[in-house]
Amino acid sequence: MVIKSCGRGEKKKRTPPTLPKRGTNVKNTEKPTRRRQRHRRPNVVPGENGNIGPVGRIPPRLGNGPHRRPPGSRRPWDGHRHPKPVGPPGGRRGRHRGGVLGERVPDPDRGRLSDPAPPPRCALPPCMRGMRAMDISTLTDRFLEETAYPPNTASTYRRGLESFTLFAEEIYGEPSLTVLDDGCLADFWRWMVSPRGRGYSPRTASTYLAAVRRFLQWIDAKGEFPLPFSPIRALHRLKIRRGKRRGEGDIRRPVDERIPLVVVYYDALPLPSPTSSRDARKRLQILRNRAVVHTLYSTAARAGELITLTREQVREGRAAEAEIMGKGGFRRVIFFDEEARRAIRAYLAARQDDNPWLFIPHNGRKRGHIARSTVWAIVKHAARSLGLDPNTSPHSFRHYRAIQLLNEGMPLESVQAFLGHRQIGTTRTVYAPTMLSTLREQLKQCAVPAGEAAARLSLEAVK
Repeated sequence: MVIKSCGRGEKKKRTPPTLPKRGTNVKNTEKPTRRRQRHRRPNVVPGENGNIGPVGRIPPRLGNGPHRRPPGSRRPWDGHRHPKPVGPPGGRRGRHRGGVLGERVPDPDRGRLSDPAPPPRCALPPCMRGMRAMDISTLTDRFLEETAYPPNTASTYRRGLESFTLFAEEIYGEPSLTVLDDGCLADFWRWMVSPRGRGYSPRTASTYLAAVRRFLQWIDAKGEFPLPFSPIRALHRLKIRRGKRRGEGDIRRPVDERIPLVVVYYDALPLPSPTSSRDARKRLQILRNRAVVHTLYSTAARAGELITLTREQVREGRAAEAEIMGKGGFRRVIFFDEEARRAIRAYLAARQDDNPWLFIPHNGRKRGHIARSTVWAIVKHAARSLGLDPNTSPHSFRHYRAIQLLNEGMPLESVQAFLGHRQIGTTRTVYAPTMLSTLREQLKQCAVPAGEAAARLSLEAVK
């Protein structure tokens, strides 16, 4: 603003300043114009799923003309200058919470500073950009179809990968492979066993972790990882994170020695007279439950093996043994004692149907065999009524029978064949350390006191 000086008695007159033309040299002017940018940042914006790619040219902000950007808009960050908050929208919790690149941000779940925010994801090569639309759920279906695991294994792996999908959505912001890093396995393990996460037992967490490891190995073998992700580094970080705690899942709870009382409980239940349809169904359910617990005790079969038995395999309750398809497609033979055969015959004699399955529901809603949850409910009901260990389950019959046979002197190889284990190491690891009564008897017979051992040494020295 220039103010002209006037003579005495005259008013000062203000005149508007003269602005130079745009682009001229304004070194010595009173108000310089905007300089041209020496290094213009590339006009890029985040593309689909966070991929950075070129878009239409963004004009510079010059005054109030038609090229002025709308209020509230900002130039996108190209990943090289002026770090800005990164992370999933909405400020989700977890190690990838929003924060400045390289800054440690507070994590309310852990009560301490979390890991630094990850660097921005780079663009994918053209051959891998189609993987952006394939999330973990889609790849899970392909994985289970191509690997052709047994039905029970596939069901368990699917539950594990569903948990992994929920983990990725909750911690990383989206259930996609594009958000994984080398610490995902370690974070997944902590998320499963933590009370603030899912609170799984160590054994369940180990099973689900094995499913995710197989899943990542399958993707790595197909060469379809969209990011520079290394399963080897992820496994190393997992081992460092778990440390010596990885053996917690191998600790077995002691088996209740009152397991045979479950069989006695159902044998003592009175049978209602079939005067009505409701009483007839109740009678059939009690007879079926008797046959189920007798079969569990006699054969030490798994719940999944028991429900798939057919009337033809047991020959209407007259067969002393039957060949079944065990865990992992392994064929083995199970044995029925006289009490189990008698209970099966009584149950089949009361039935008036042509259903080929041995154990069926009697609620009029389903024609197939009973579910594993039904077998669990049968055992749990008796355990609660008798005041047994709350952890008593159908698998407790299997453990009880194995320990019983080992304590009675059956060789370990025979117990392995009876249980249907592929490797004897499984039988030895799970059941051999629990043979306490046999170990006590052998110590009493074979142990030599110190005085007697010293006397033997003196006699040998004299000779």
